Amino acid sequence: MGTMFHIGQKFTLIQGDANSGAIIEALTDVNGQGAGFALVLYMPRATDEEIRLFNSERVNVRIIKETNSFSLSIFRFGNTPLIYEAAFDPTLYTDNRAMQLALESNFLYMFIVDTDDDNRIKAMRAGSFPRMMRTKLLSVWTNAVKQSGFRDKYQAWVHDLWSRYTTKQLWKIADYSGWIGD
Repeated sequence: MGTMFHIGQKFTLIQGDANSGAIIEALTDVNGQGAGFALVLYMPRATDEEIRLFNSERVNVRIIKETNSFSLSIFRFGNTPLIYEAAFDPTLYTDNRAMQLALESNFLYMFIVDTDDDNRIKAMRAGSFPRMMRTKLLSVWTNAVKQSGFRDKYQAWVHDLWSRYTTKQLWKIADYSGWIGD
């Protein structure tokens, strides 16, 4: 990645206007080479308890997959209410970075960013995508990048899921895909 992070630093790695929720982003280093992925949890007023759970609990991953090109990843910290879903559209990367990274790197940087504190980093940790998750995502992403008009279809699918289900309901219907670090 080429950038060092520390607790309390303003998070500028990914530019956006998120107030809450999670995103997954394919990263590059200063030379434009793949540097893994980031899972960013945007939280207004992140609590000490949320930070403790983020830092201490194993991260379970589930995936909702529809057709052969739509997927939604869901991350749960232990058996706690700290659950986030994160959509990822590999077609956003015209440099094919997402596919190359998925094949070459399974490293995942995770951050809590407090949106009520000027987007400052409150917690961070690292791990690797579970093998099962990586296999599922590679299959889905390979089909997605071949599909014309994927971006609009995918956004419509994700928004439909969000309109019909809560995060806990999504967690229950998603398929087990491993633990971060497995």
